[in-house]
Amino acid sequence: MNVYMNLTFGTAEGRMYTVRVPRAVGTAGPSLVKNAMDAVIDANCVKTSTGDLTARERASIVKVTSEDIDVA
Repeated sequence: MNVYMNLTFGTAEGRMYTVRVPRAVGTAGPSLVKNAMDAVIDANCVKTSTGDLTARERASIVKVTSEDIDVA
């Protein structure tokens, strides 16, 4: 099972931009996630085609289970 954390930001043009990061260490509390998202916005370190990141929208943990399909 793959586990990711999706961080969704609002952009300068009013669109959504999601950053998917692997969840390498245990669960992160809401205040830690908010602070991390604010740091990304403040550092202006992510460039998008729809402008700078301007707001926190949502964060979520995504669990993906995949199964191989025998097609032989």
